[in-house]
Amino acid sequence: MGEKHHFYKEDLEPNKVWLNKEYLIQLNLTGKCPLNCEFCYIGPYKDKNLTLKQIKNLWKNLRKYYKEGDIVYRVNLTGGDIFYHKEWKEICTFLSKEDSVVAVDPLINRFWKPEHNMLLNILNEKINYVQMNSEVVKEEDIVAARMKNKKVVLKFSLYKGNCKKDINKLKNLADKFDNIIVSIDVIIPQKNCCLDEKNYLLNNYNEMKEKIKKLKNIFGKKLWLLSTIMKRELKKEIYYCPVPFAGTYIMPDGKIVPCSRYSHLDTGFTIENFDLFQYVEKFNKLTSNFCLHENKYFNEFWAKSENPNNIEFVNKIKNSL
Repeated sequence: MGEKHHFYKEDLEPNKVWLNKEYLIQLNLTGKCPLNCEFCYIGPYKDKNLTLKQIKNLWKNLRKYYKEGDIVYRVNLTGGDIFYHKEWKEICTFLSKEDSVVAVDPLINRFWKPEHNMLLNILNEKINYVQMNSEVVKEEDIVAARMKNKKVVLKFSLYKGNCKKDINKLKNLADKFDNIIVSIDVIIPQKNCCLDEKNYLLNNYNEMKEKIKKLKNIFGKKLWLLSTIMKRELKKEIYYCPVPFAGTYIMPDGKIVPCSRYSHLDTGFTIENFDLFQYVEKFNKLTSNFCLHENKYFNEFWAKSENPNNIEFVNKIKNSL
């Protein structure tokens, strides 16, 4: 533990390293999934799977800083679809027994089979909420979570187009169940699902503001507005992107990336060589209340052409389709 490591953000001095003492580890267990969602980033990993052995190896390093620095870990457990991973029960059991893990939040599509409800029993008290896919979720999935006194987060993708059908479904579920939170996901430019750039609402803050205003009128206090861009532009609040001080993301091939939606970026880290402090120190300059694609220091780590908000990047991806 060095003097340059500071826990939580108190200043913006460039020579200090900010490290959150509750650190997010997102495990993208598998690229396998029965769905083909328009905004999904997992496409290049369809045949890849993290193994229980890899996850245990990762925790050898994470556990070191738990013991030396009192850092604890909050895990996002997702895919693809985690129920398509043959070791999902064993992985959940490992996380449930790991002392350094204080929370495990499953990000799933739904409970496809009754046996999938076992996830709630295995992780039990470590679950804060279960995020489900609003397009395929069924009422019985929400009931299963409610029986365990768990909240269900239903994510709504904010992008131009006709979303009336999705909103109506979410409204009906939110009215019927008291354990539902509706979360807005602002779709950002990314390599793995290249959409028409003029339809990204983050390029039109006024239109985004109007859409969010309507959603707030519909869902009221059940609406979860958790986004660096939305907090900054619409609520004038400072809400930091977790890169790198508060979280990192592990892809199904074992690659460590700054954000799941930017898994094309090379950090130089994999599960085999990962060290939490070295990772945070290397990318500390990126700590910001700006999303990675708008971060002013992006080009100090990666080529300008690798920025999804750059016209060179957009054209390169379009030409590859």
